Amino acid sequence: MNPGFFLTRFERILPYLYNMLELTRSPNNYTLTYEDGTYILCVSLDASGFNEVNYKLNAGEIYSYESQKEPFLNLLAQQIRDNPDGFGKVVK
Repeated sequence: MNPGFFLTRFERILPYLYNMLELTRSPNNYTLTYEDGTYILCVSLDASGFNEVNYKLNAGEIYSYESQKEPFLNLLAQQIRDNPDGFGKVVK
């Protein structure tokens, strides 16, 4: 049996275990989730996806996401990727 099959099923179940909803994903770029009233943007810092930064969106960024969707998230992810240490409001 394909081991990727189990990983895929686990990834579908994981958000429900943590009361988290995945809103959108761009492979090897970012994942936007919603958890307990908070939008979290998880940005991949490299192509492998092993180094990530979790960033909590503020009210203005949430408004921009709701009006512009993926183009805004692409821009924000690139800004975070360019300066992950100095970007601020990083969720550990």
